[in-house]
Amino acid sequence: MNWLHYLLEANIYLGVFYALYFLLLDKETYYKLNRVYLLCTPVLSYIIPLVQVGWLKSYEDGGQVVTTIIYNQHLHENVATTAYFTWQNVLVIGYVTGAVVMLTLFALKISQLLKLTRTQKSLLRNKYKLIKVEDANTAFSFFNYVFIGTNVSGADIMIRHELIHIDQKHSLDIVFLELVKIVNWFNPFIYLLQRSLKTVHEYIADEQTAAYESDTLAYSSFLVSNAYGLSGSSISNSFFNYNLLKKRIIMLNQKRSGNLARLKYLAALPVCAGLLCVSTLGFSKTYGLVDIAPQKTITDTAVKITTVKLADAKPLKLKQTNTNKPVKITDIKLLLPPPPSKPAKGDTVITMTNTKLSQAKPLVLKEVAANKPVKIIDVTLLPPPPPPADPFEAFYKYIQKYVRYPTKGRDNLISGRVIATFNVTNGKIEDLQISRGLNDEMDGEVLRVLRNYDGKFPEQKSIIHYAISVSFAIMDDGGKYVGNTPKGRFAAPKFPKSDDPKTTYMLNEVVVTTYPPKK
Repeated sequence: MNWLHYLLEANIYLGVFYALYFLLLDKETYYKLNRVYLLCTPVLSYIIPLVQVGWLKSYEDGGQVVTTIIYNQHLHENVATTAYFTWQNVLVIGYVTGAVVMLTLFALKISQLLKLTRTQKSLLRNKYKLIKVEDANTAFSFFNYVFIGTNVSGADIMIRHELIHIDQKHSLDIVFLELVKIVNWFNPFIYLLQRSLKTVHEYIADEQTAAYESDTLAYSSFLVSNAYGLSGSSISNSFFNYNLLKKRIIMLNQKRSGNLARLKYLAALPVCAGLLCVSTLGFSKTYGLVDIAPQKTITDTAVKITTVKLADAKPLKLKQTNTNKPVKITDIKLLLPPPPSKPAKGDTVITMTNTKLSQAKPLVLKEVAANKPVKIIDVTLLPPPPPPADPFEAFYKYIQKYVRYPTKGRDNLISGRVIATFNVTNGKIEDLQISRGLNDEMDGEVLRVLRNYDGKFPEQKSIIHYAISVSFAIMDDGGKYVGNTPKGRFAAPKFPKSDDPKTTYMLNEVVVTTYPPKK
């Protein structure tokens, strides 16, 4: 499923960003910058997979990958199709179960805090709500609420500490990461990131609280003397956290980072650029919604030249309408004048279709009888003809766009046909399997693309079983097929006989071609 690939890619980038923080930024005293970094990187991790750099794919493939459709005769054959167990279904069920459990735990924590807020409370500084927890040694805050146990000593300092958390909106950070953790519950880096963010919150509150005291050493002593107490909910900012006590005291007395240390935060820029490149080249996917540098494509056009006079004519020069650049022409056919129109004496009719603008030779026309050069006038450039009406056209174009020639297959000059069969229920693909394959990489590429197809098949009255052939071919500069391709690679496929009376509808063949790797 496509969203699972997207989720996995985003979590990989989340781990990379946290590793950068741990290696370069964790010891710096720019706490506010650290807070911004820890909050922004989860968002960036989910944005980067949606962004592509198209020209990188052009560089990777050498700009020499061409995909075409061969419209074959529709064949009806008997073929056996069986359902099979997939680990993908297990992954989906496991992921959804984990997310539901985490969401339930989050809801329970919120409900417990809301229950505490219903107890007796007083107004603090005409702005905050102070709740005293009876017979407890605790101190924590959540949004506009400060919770203080009746058994704590130094309550004024603790309240001042917690008010800084409230003023800095630290509860919003915690709730945001709790929601991110629900989605990424399986990623250990999200727990480390959440712990680091809470630590930064304490650094900020300690630094500003110590400014109210006589000196930093006095506040450090207060922390030591109040090291033991009950911490609040995990979604609150708690004053008592014995595990962070040592780090809080060290950072409180540490020398402030110099201005040059801020340059370390710029390291996130090349990391983002590198992850964009990895996202484009390292992942075959269909969820790249934004292309910031599209790949340059070579377009074809159709040229039709009619009523060409052989006398008093000028040489033929064609130019593209949008760029005004010269056009090279191939695929030229000389046709007789179509009846009933009769051209004048010395005229003929020339029709050119599917004219490609690249890898073409100069246009030289000669009379068939006299073998003399032909001069041409009255040239008209027409747009490409509309594609033939086919209810499966969207499906073919989807395969054209997303099937990529596997690197190993291209390097080893492996080509041939992969035939996939599947059922269609309610317009959706099911029971997908390979009935004829090449190798794991090419079979897997076909399965990946077909599994990610989220369009709907046209409704058929009786046919629900389908087969499609995807051929991989390697061509040299002369347009000849090379490589370890089985004989009859473009012949109609044969299916094994079966007693199952269900018929299989053979769809048009999709051919993916590429050029051999440069030596």
